[in-house]
Amino acid sequence: FRRPVEHPPVLPPLESVFTVLAYTVDQLQKDKSDLNAVKNRLNDFEIGEWHQHTRRRSSLFPILQELRHRVRAEFVTQAFAKLYECVAAYELVPGDAAEFYSVHLCEAPGAFITGLNHYLRLTRGNIRWQWFANTLNPYYEGNSMGNMITDDRFILETLDRWCFGEDCTGDIMKRENLDAITRRASEFPMVNLVTADGSIDCLDVPESQEEHVAPLHLAEAVTALKMLTQGGSFILKMFTMFEHTSVDLLYLLYVCFDELNVFKPCTSKPGNSEVYVIAKGYRRPDGIDAYLDRMFANLSSTKAMFDLATLPEDFVEQVHRCAYMFLCFQQDVIEHNIHYYRKVDSEEEQKLEWVKSQMCRKFFDVYRIKPIRPSEAILNGVDIVNGSVNINPRDHTGTYNER
Repeated sequence: FRRPVEHPPVLPPLESVFTVLAYTVDQLQKDKSDLNAVKNRLNDFEIGEWHQHTRRRSSLFPILQELRHRVRAEFVTQAFAKLYECVAAYELVPGDAAEFYSVHLCEAPGAFITGLNHYLRLTRGNIRWQWFANTLNPYYEGNSMGNMITDDRFILETLDRWCFGEDCTGDIMKRENLDAITRRASEFPMVNLVTADGSIDCLDVPESQEEHVAPLHLAEAVTALKMLTQGGSFILKMFTMFEHTSVDLLYLLYVCFDELNVFKPCTSKPGNSEVYVIAKGYRRPDGIDAYLDRMFANLSSTKAMFDLATLPEDFVEQVHRCAYMFLCFQQDVIEHNIHYYRKVDSEEEQKLEWVKSQMCRKFFDVYRIKPIRPSEAILNGVDIVNGSVNINPRDHTGTYNER
């Protein structure tokens, strides 16, 4: 996003926050309709077969195999690779930093942490790093299994580094837990990086994913902005950007940071809406805490956080261009996957294998990921990959229309 130098953006008056009716942006709603029209073509596909088909076509898995077997990185998942890409591509750790402090929200099962550790050990030598993390508590029986990652292999070995809040649920949408997390962060001399990788299972309402996750994303952002030190960075997972909730959240970050980027890592599944908002250079505007408190108190509000009339036209147009670009990428991938579903095409298979090999080579050429010493791993010899794991109950079968 371009940020004007002469007339920097400012937040609307505090008393106007969450006082106006929800709005729509016509161009964004048209984009949403176009994307949903493509997604609706998947409604009669059996989900297990479809996932196998898209997995086979994805260039992601050769990269993960290299990370696991050649690099022998710790606790490799997609999240490990995506975090590494975000931090490396946007240089979120200053080269001259002697110490670094990070907080990881909605983090289970923990691969953002092992990815950051690998990056720091490989590129920043003996930097002193401290971290803690938050997630829905996998040991709290009252938590919804549909919203929770129950893989506790890494959590169990690092339990003292996890903050589940005042009520032990880990739910950051509760005020007492927000306060507990920010108190824990205040024990650090600074907070240089906050990551937020939260989501909610929306497989049965795919057309409304953005609306369902909006309160969680706002809670993550408020928590991050309360903790970050001036100059710090924030990584936030988002999805589509068609609704007022996303426009307003992006504007909040646009005002609060020197630099705002939206990034789709190459190790993110290409057919989904997942993107990462990467905000650098926290400005900590005067009076920001009062805004954040008001925003958190209105997480469930049906009103708009900001009045569209108060947002710069150029900013709204930048949101539209950004949303449209990622929409086009996603549509192309879905349509290609539909075209080749249950179709045998040897020429296409050869082309796919070539693309996968080139993507894998490019990934390691760009990021230069190599092994680190076993002693530099967070768990230093503890084998959690082959350990027992709770089975995630979010098991979907059949077609969307059948469900």
